[in-house]
Amino acid sequence: MFRWWWLSVCLVLAACSGSDLPEDVPPGSDSGTSIPSPDAGGDAGTDGGLPDAGADGGIPDAGFDAGAQDAGSDGGQGDAGSDGGAQDAGTDGGRDGGSDAGCVRCESPPPPSCYDAKTIVTWFLPGYCGSDGGCQYSSLYESCQYGCSNDACQPCPPQCDGRECGDDGCGGSCGTCDDPQSCGGGGLAGICGPELGCGSWSVGASLQVARAHPAAAMLSDGRLFLAGGLTGSGATRTAEAFNPGTNTWTSQGSIPDGGTTPGGASNSFYSFPGAAQLGTGKVLVTGYADNAYARFDPATATWTPGSGITTRLQPLVLPLANGQALVASGITEGGDRVLLSYTYDDVAAKWNYSTSREGRYRAAGVQLADGRVMVTSGIADDVYGQAARSAELYDPVTNTWSYTGAPRRPHAAAALARLQDGRVLLIGGTSVRGFFTGTAVRSTSVELYDPATGLWRDTGFLNVARSGHTATVLADGRVLVAGGVGADGKVIPWVELYDVETERWTLTAPLSTARTSHVATQLEDGRVLVTSGTSPTGAALASTEVVQPAGFCPAHGCVPESDDALCARQEAGCGTLSVQDACGTTRQVSCGQCSLASSCGGAGIPYRCGAPGGAGWQVETLGTAGGRRPGIVIEANGEPAVAYLWYDVGGGGGFTYEVFLARRHSQGWSAAPIQGGVLSSNVALARTSTGQLRAAATMRVYIYSSSNEVPTLLSWDAGRWRDEVAAPTYPVVNASQLAMGLGPTNEPLVCTIDLVNYFHTAELLCYARDDSGEWRRDRVDAPGSYGGAPSVAVGRDGIPHLAYYDMNKKALIHAVKGDTGWTLETVDASADVGRDASLALDAQGHPHIAYRDATNKDLKYARWTGSAWSLQQVDTADDVGGTPALALDAQGRPHISYEDLTRHNLKYARWSGTAWELTTVDASGVGGANSALTLDASGRAHIAYYGQDLRYARGP
Repeated sequence: MFRWWWLSVCLVLAACSGSDLPEDVPPGSDSGTSIPSPDAGGDAGTDGGLPDAGADGGIPDAGFDAGAQDAGSDGGQGDAGSDGGAQDAGTDGGRDGGSDAGCVRCESPPPPSCYDAKTIVTWFLPGYCGSDGGCQYSSLYESCQYGCSNDACQPCPPQCDGRECGDDGCGGSCGTCDDPQSCGGGGLAGICGPELGCGSWSVGASLQVARAHPAAAMLSDGRLFLAGGLTGSGATRTAEAFNPGTNTWTSQGSIPDGGTTPGGASNSFYSFPGAAQLGTGKVLVTGYADNAYARFDPATATWTPGSGITTRLQPLVLPLANGQALVASGITEGGDRVLLSYTYDDVAAKWNYSTSREGRYRAAGVQLADGRVMVTSGIADDVYGQAARSAELYDPVTNTWSYTGAPRRPHAAAALARLQDGRVLLIGGTSVRGFFTGTAVRSTSVELYDPATGLWRDTGFLNVARSGHTATVLADGRVLVAGGVGADGKVIPWVELYDVETERWTLTAPLSTARTSHVATQLEDGRVLVTSGTSPTGAALASTEVVQPAGFCPAHGCVPESDDALCARQEAGCGTLSVQDACGTTRQVSCGQCSLASSCGGAGIPYRCGAPGGAGWQVETLGTAGGRRPGIVIEANGEPAVAYLWYDVGGGGGFTYEVFLARRHSQGWSAAPIQGGVLSSNVALARTSTGQLRAAATMRVYIYSSSNEVPTLLSWDAGRWRDEVAAPTYPVVNASQLAMGLGPTNEPLVCTIDLVNYFHTAELLCYARDDSGEWRRDRVDAPGSYGGAPSVAVGRDGIPHLAYYDMNKKALIHAVKGDTGWTLETVDASADVGRDASLALDAQGHPHIAYRDATNKDLKYARWTGSAWSLQQVDTADDVGGTPALALDAQGRPHISYEDLTRHNLKYARWSGTAWELTTVDASGVGGANSALTLDASGRAHIAYYGQDLRYARGP
């Protein structure tokens, strides 16, 4: 629909002379739609060149003065008043090229312009002279389907985000596929994928019995053997084998009923048996009953029952190079994890036992090239389903278990694959607790283990987060991962290939049937066979599918995203979004709800939980976190980054946490994990002089037969986070709280309270690298076990300072390191003072400390003047001073954030130069504990703290 508007435009000089016109966006009334022309000097005084902007309010002379002198509202004196004394008919009559009484031509309409974000206005010929002597033009208002910007209707935006082929939504194309691929051929809309004959999956012979979680073993005669598993009506004892030569499945009888499992047991404990072929050719099967095992003879298709081994279900069963089989891990029907492991010698008909280091079930294991067995992953918590993080090695020669390097993150329902060079991949799985509660978080992480060093490192991340998947090492060295459960908890068909050289994962032809808890193996003829499993509806599957992977054509790009991923991409923490995923599908996505005292958008940012703060402060809720003190820095863009601990609050406590890093952007926050398996301690965060981030946390590391709770340094390097243990291997340490400072050349100093025991004998230890790059430990003091983390600052001269609470003396201590060691001095011993001390150094290297007076329940501040300590009471109202954080501005003035423990509010103190100014930042009454404070370049305060959940406050 078009609308015609006849608008009066007075173009005194510019239109008549054909010169360029000033540009203006017309408002919505006739009196304001004319295009004003400057009075070419005569009005260049008070009104700045605008027409009659003085006494007559900027209305053009096209009104009552009809081109004559302004004898009306400006008193009959022409423009002698507000325009500096020049008359329109006189003074500017000779200066603007002619009289305002008429025009010669009207041939220069204004250019098109945006009326609003969706409408463009066009001025067009013919023009004509109006009664005031100026040129007037007609205008046309027209809707812009895709919006108006830069004074033009915008073209149709092609919808090719995440697509590489097919219709772009604008009558064009996102591209075409080269043969033998076609658009959507890989099962992903808008993506080039393989056709039949190019690595696509084809239907294979169906199982005789549908089953999930069966025991599987590749027999020496090339057949695939399956036994047990879970059917739709309960656990099955049936067995069958696949013959690649005939492409048929044949029955192999049933596992003898030699244990305590009822014949039709529906308990899922009985759905995870294990199997391994022995050196004699027979197959050992166990885990289908509490205390039973059986041997199957493939030559005669007969079974021999056995019993009397330690009760276990869901075990790990692996063949060994010496012809024996290892039975390890597992769980009893009563829920106890089993430490006792066995090896079975079929020649001697004998079980030998040993004891593993950690109990776990549904573990992942693989035999290494040297004959040892690596065991990792699994579930380490029989109540809440917490994922296991440690790794251990079994040596069949010595029949012993030992710890090896722990993976960077906990994993459950992950997959292990031994590469052809002997290294091991740990792929995906659930990374946090919640396996049984429905809150499991699937991971895209993949870690690479080197048996030569016993260490893990990150390698290429999966395209699709998953657990319950399979990993198969192909003949050409690539690793094929298939199926599983995706990030949204749904069973998926997606298949990926790992290239060892590039360490990259590539999506390829998906399975015909989405499945999890299945079996995948490469047959002797090179085909990959995928069989059994659970379907998206929860049904046990009898279907199989096969592929010849040599000709796999990769499919890149579009992967259906989970709701959580879409919310994260939109940086939304609450509310409902209508958002388009990477496959072009628009969905309504629920991003969660806010807790009490917060509302969605309450902090002024849509889809983020928050609440207005006091005195112009802005308060935002970042989300659930671990409750310990976070770290905060300002990045190069002027926005904060916060490092904090995260855990599943529905998990009922526990010991495994993850370090997350949250970054603030114009639309809100985004957060990502940077380290798993850390302990429940605070997190330190610092920014180097080159802008890189360094974080520190405590972590449990297994060394020989003991576990150390050590400080770990996390560094952003080459596009990923790297971690290194900042502690020598001996003696054993038990780090509880920590702090970190960076020296003038960015070298880290990490200091911890080491809990030797809980009877006030904890030590204060500091860790730094020596000239060779090795970490060295330095003992500072033995201040007692409680009182918070120490605070660390390193001066421009490289001299480190510490402030901390000595519980034995109930005093605030300052320590400084010189050439001969640490010098300790008592700063304040007037009462029980010094808890949670926070230290900063000024430009002169003088220390400033904020701390709590627990006796008088006050916030105090100490400053070294150069010759003595000056002590002040900052806030004495209520019970105040909880977990203070101190920062100094460019003038060296202190700023302190702290908790009002009486009212459970976050408060802020600032020294004005003459007095302390106190402000309540968050008066929600849900807490302001464990605050971390930093100042940006303008001196504005940024605070991360815990008020029922993790929050962020930004100063006015």
